[in-house]
Amino acid sequence: MKHLISIILIIVSVQIQGKSSKTIACNIYGSIPETENNRGYGISSAGVGILNDKLILIGGSNFSEAYPWDGGRKVFLNDMLIAEKTNDDSIVWLKQPYQFPVRISNSIAIGDGKTLYILGGLNDAETNKKVFKLYFNNSDSLITETFSTLPDLFTPTGGAIHNQLLYITGHAATENVLYIFNPATGCWSKNIGLPGGIRSDALTTIQYEMGDSSKIYIFGGRHIDDNKLIIYNDFWSYSFDKQRWNHEGIMGVPKLKPLIMMAAPAITSTNGEIYFFGGDEGIRLKRR
Repeated sequence: MKHLISIILIIVSVQIQGKSSKTIACNIYGSIPETENNRGYGISSAGVGILNDKLILIGGSNFSEAYPWDGGRKVFLNDMLIAEKTNDDSIVWLKQPYQFPVRISNSIAIGDGKTLYILGGLNDAETNKKVFKLYFNNSDSLITETFSTLPDLFTPTGGAIHNQLLYITGHAATENVLYIFNPATGCWSKNIGLPGGIRSDALTTIQYEMGDSSKIYIFGGRHIDDNKLIIYNDFWSYSFDKQRWNHEGIMGVPKLKPLIMMAAPAITSTNGEIYFFGGDEGIRLKRR
């Protein structure tokens, strides 16, 4: 690769490629406000994005009726929570009572700061096949539109915006697929997906570089095939310029253990470092 990518677990000091250790500091800026549906139980698997420098949380799920070991069922939410940063770097949650058109969890959020697209996800009745478009109008009101429909049999797992096109990774029934969606025309274009077996819950992010050398990166993930659990700990890149996939290696910290990651946000900083927040190493998943 042209540039070194540092893969850093939050609140862990690691040594990458011979460089000195780097400590990451985390600060708590507040709590997610309670609503009628999440009171005292929090939110899991919400769609998260940035719009007009505001943080948007969309839907999610919890076990507010009873814990699963007490027979409780997952409750799907349609709350839309909005936070913005103040001049003193604190966080305030806005009071507008916005609600998403459907109850939804595990959706994919792809945006450029001015527009946010929500696709995929599910609730207790169905999987979501719609593509929703979110933006603030001139009156600073949040608008939600049904914008498009996913291709048949396609399950999105991540994506990014590049040159005003949406590059959406995911899989069909038997193969990984990369779709390119043009919001200006509403057209979908099917491309070759990530080589190898189907994977879900992978970490997806984009690294912007000079010229046409920007890339999408996909890390880890898993798949269940005939009740057999397959866990991945490698990572791949997709070159927009060359329109092809490249196997970048195995995740891990040199001289320490391999790194297995699933179902976590991956964020690329301006200096080329990629940060993973939370996620799952699959230990409990293997037991189940």
